[in-house]
Amino acid sequence: MRLPLLLDIGLTVCLPLLLGCGCYAFAFESWFPDLLRSHGADALWAFAFMSLLLIVWERSPQRSWLFAPFAVAAAYEGAQALYWLPGTADGADLFSYAVFFGLALLLNQFLQIPKTKLPL
Repeated sequence: MRLPLLLDIGLTVCLPLLLGCGCYAFAFESWFPDLLRSHGADALWAFAFMSLLLIVWERSPQRSWLFAPFAVAAAYEGAQALYWLPGTADGADLFSYAVFFGLALLLNQFLQIPKTKLPL
């Protein structure tokens, strides 16, 4: 299945980012689940970041580009551990990044443009 570009961006980039904003907006509500409060926004950001990278590469990136989001996430958590950035360095955040990067890659298999052979 191939989505039109704007729908693809809307569903796989903008919607997760909006839901991540919702995680921040409801973080102090007593009914909001702790797991989403702690890791939801990070996980959704990771999904949107990988999705955007895949869209830019027309859903067929070179394998080396797939490591960029992991490197950015690890650098971000490392900068927090060194107190260069505000926040708490957390292995669970790295795990949530990896899982949601993986989900974006899995979904990518269904959103790729089918390869067609040209007649000779």
